[in-house]
Amino acid sequence: MQETLFLNPTIDIGQLPHAEQSERNPLSPTYLKIQFLGLAITMAILVAPGLIMMGAGAPSMAYYLFFAGWGLLLIFRLIIIPLGFKKKSYSIRDKDITYRSGLLWHSVTTIPFQRVQHCEVNRGPLDQLFGLASLKVYTAGGGSTDLQVPGLSPEDAEQMKSFILKQISGNDQS
Repeated sequence: MQETLFLNPTIDIGQLPHAEQSERNPLSPTYLKIQFLGLAITMAILVAPGLIMMGAGAPSMAYYLFFAGWGLLLIFRLIIIPLGFKKKSYSIRDKDITYRSGLLWHSVTTIPFQRVQHCEVNRGPLDQLFGLASLKVYTAGGGSTDLQVPGLSPEDAEQMKSFILKQISGNDQS
């Protein structure tokens, strides 16, 4: 009976490739407009009840505090949205896809194609209005999206989807 030798050599971390060093592709500047429009819609929905209550009676200090709070939140979001947008980017390489985001909490998500189950291109109402799309990538073991790249042109999203599907169909044969 032949004895099998188990090998598990140590890897020098300095020699590993870094996903952060790959070419970063920015999201479409139009996606920033969608984020601002989403903020405007959210603020309108949240502020409308206060305006209705204010119209029903004489304004009190509570109304002023209510609107001051929403005003501060609006100013904060108007600053954070463009700063956070600059941090969002994606990379697609031969064997994986990476998405970077986050202003205060940085996130770098890399998914190797050999783990991808399927991917899809989505276009919501605002995406359609502004001519954009999102690429969603799903891996095994979960029903939720494992990676989503928003703010892509529909052509780029479809091209990326085709590339990923080609890569994963090639992995099935190896």
